[in-house]
Amino acid sequence: MNEFDSAATRMLLACEGMTTPLLQAVARTVIRAQVDPVVDVAAGRLPASIRCALRLTARDRCRLRRSQLTAADGQTLSHNLVVAREDLDAPLRQAIGDRETPLGFALANAGVTLRRRILRAGRARWPGSERLSCACKTYTLDDRQGALIYICERFNPSHIPAAIRAARWPDSVTPCCGNAVHAMS
Repeated sequence: MNEFDSAATRMLLACEGMTTPLLQAVARTVIRAQVDPVVDVAAGRLPASIRCALRLTARDRCRLRRSQLTAADGQTLSHNLVVAREDLDAPLRQAIGDRETPLGFALANAGVTLRRRILRAGRARWPGSERLSCACKTYTLDDRQGALIYICERFNPSHIPAAIRAARWPDSVTPCCGNAVHAMS
């Protein structure tokens, strides 16, 4: 995380609290969520890293939520992928299924408090671009028994700079959770 040139990028990636208020502050705008329909998928279709983080077997089912957080002018600020265990209690299921509200706000509205565990922060490809790198963060939301929700956030480099300080960062970019997962339908 410290390799990023932008202090705002470093702060956003290191934050263990809710991302959306920080993204709003950096972008200086109210943020809206555009959430695709949440789908039920077999965990076997997910990369092993996600299954491992959520303690899922290939036969388990999970909920897949894709969203974009957008500025008031409609510009995309982030692409978000959420994978949730199927065995969540009702308030968590309702927050995951909320198509109007950023997930962090939906969880807070439901009175749910979970611990954030950052798995990776770095750079990935900005969706729809073969050459444009973006800052990304992957983490889980955990209760006392372990991880319940896996989240991968990719931040628009026009708002959250992905430039690095030193030339020691490799030119190649590894996706936080795999491009195939972001493309799943």
